Amino acid sequence: MKIRGFSLIELVIIIVIVGIIAVFVAPKFLNISRDARIALLKGVKSSLITASDFVHTRATVLGAEHDPNKSMIDAGDVNIEIVMGYPTGHWMRSMRYLLTLNDISYTRGRDTQCQSEWCGLGNQRTVPSDQIPPLPAGNTTPKVGKIFPRGFSYNDQCGVYFVNYYDGEPPVVGIEDKDC
Repeated sequence: MKIRGFSLIELVIIIVIVGIIAVFVAPKFLNISRDARIALLKGVKSSLITASDFVHTRATVLGAEHDPNKSMIDAGDVNIEIVMGYPTGHWMRSMRYLLTLNDISYTRGRDTQCQSEWCGLGNQRTVPSDQIPPLPAGNTTPKVGKIFPRGFSYNDQCGVYFVNYYDGEPPVVGIEDKDC
């Protein structure tokens, strides 16, 4: 009885075919972590919008929804800084209370890489992608806050930004995902 195996040419052809398939299929699988990160950012964005709406509802109940001055409202366990009934982009007085992510840390600089699961920075004037309309000049103008994942900094285009323009309209909440 003769046992037939694969010839060297057949093996080489199979290896080449598998290699060609891998070149086209591998990039799809390599982007899974980027897609997951963007999905998380979308969840954070939705949570920020919901929390901001809750604060606005609370401000309406307290009669502070049309106040153009910065003020603090009691939102349960914390006091949150608001203007025109919406939270401000100030990290320590407002934004950090809007989300209850398990591990979120304040960063002290735009270039500081996040070492926690999530980091945040507020009181900024721009976002790296320039996706928000310019903020008015002056010390009492609105500021931008941003939340970004581990391994990124404020200056990277990977995160969720939040800005209350102090005009009574809901805050602008958006995603930067170019660097994700």
